[in-house]
Amino acid sequence: MKTVALLLFVCTYALLLALPKWRSHVAVASAALFVALGIVPLSGLAQAIDWNVIMMIAGTMGTVWFFILSGMPALLADRILRRVRTVQWATVSLAFFSGLISALMDNVATMLPVASGIAQIMGVDAFLLYFGIMVGATLGGNLTPIGASANITGIGLLRKEGYTVRTVDFLRIGVPSTLTAVVIGYVLIWLIYG
Repeated sequence: MKTVALLLFVCTYALLLALPKWRSHVAVASAALFVALGIVPLSGLAQAIDWNVIMMIAGTMGTVWFFILSGMPALLADRILRRVRTVQWATVSLAFFSGLISALMDNVATMLPVASGIAQIMGVDAFLLYFGIMVGATLGGNLTPIGASANITGIGLLRKEGYTVRTVDFLRIGVPSTLTAVVIGYVLIWLIYG
């Protein structure tokens, strides 16, 4: 049964990548197959779902929605552009800012409208700015236990197995590794796109 579960997981992941517009359908169909095949028993379905992770991600998406609705991306784009004049510095600023925010929440979706606003005002392609956000948010998210969906999920899985990950323990590893990775990422952005 473990082999079937692994194959189903791999197929689901491949379909999620191949069919981005149908991701929710693929996920629901995969979950239904897990139940139909008896990999996850129907009676234990509610316990199999990590509700803490689901609610944390839902809260993050709600925060992103309110952030965009508030008009904050345009305000942040304007504030960043008052301090920087080049695309390079705007990219580094976005990387740094998204890295800081990412330590507190999974924020790639939050920062994309800011990058779009900066690109529109500067009259440049937003690709480089998106790349800066990707580096900052991806690397910065490793700083704290709640900075990335993977961290939240991993800690939830460890908790289910009886292991406790304290924030202090996470930070002891997360801070030095994140700072090292972020500095290297910023230097690479500067060297490659400078």
